[in-house]
Amino acid sequence: MSPVAGARVTALLGQLSDHAERYRRIHIAQSPKAWQIEGRRQIVDAWKAGDRRQSAALLADHLSGTPFDVLELLEPGYAPERLRQTLEDVGGRPQRRRR
Repeated sequence: MSPVAGARVTALLGQLSDHAERYRRIHIAQSPKAWQIEGRRQIVDAWKAGDRRQSAALLADHLSGTPFDVLELLEPGYAPERLRQTLEDVGGRPQRRRR
């Protein structure tokens, strides 16, 4: 990677991290599920058992909870189809729309 491309990628990652931090703060401040630890044990157990597929799917489910919750807080009724499709692609279970 050239020094210019490296600097560009570093700057982009910094911007994405800043954006993600804003969403994490909203999630922690307003979502009742922000501090739940449910599901983490299953991720660790699947990882320890060497089940890559299961641990990846469980981790994707766990990590996707934040964007689904933040989207529901900021834009109730918005259907994040790309996020749902990405989760399905890695074997996760996309959250169902709230009604």
